[in-house]
Amino acid sequence: MLSIDDEQKVLIESDPAISVGTRSADLVPHAVRGWGARVSPDGRSVELFIDRPGAQRCVDDLRENGRIAACFVHIQTLRALQLKGRCVEIGDPAPDDWAWIENHRAAFTEAAASLGLRRELIRNLWSTQVVKLRLIIEELFDQTPGPNAGKEIVE
Repeated sequence: MLSIDDEQKVLIESDPAISVGTRSADLVPHAVRGWGARVSPDGRSVELFIDRPGAQRCVDDLRENGRIAACFVHIQTLRALQLKGRCVEIGDPAPDDWAWIENHRAAFTEAAASLGLRRELIRNLWSTQVVKLRLIIEELFDQTPGPNAGKEIVE
């Protein structure tokens, strides 16, 4: 079983842009922005949050087939990692999840501001309503632009 190493964990849990993708049974893709990702202690699963408004198709896909992909991009360096796997939990955030989500949003806002984007525009990217997802990692890919982009990472 795949697991996230320490370097990958730093990328996932820092300030990346997070995109979450799903697909319907007839292979129609759906995507939504993710927030507040954190790696499980054993490194084999990732928990993250998606904005509830606009996420219904993704949630429907996950309930139907469980297939999920998440891409984490450090917007200042373009270091990128893609996880593919199976969603094993869909639910509401716990009260203590909000601090984690807000810390990620603040860090992402500062990273984007360092590139010249206005903080108030970044704030418009998220909702105050989220859905909690947990995915088991089945595949891992380096998506950093360059000669290894798209290369599968295996243990």
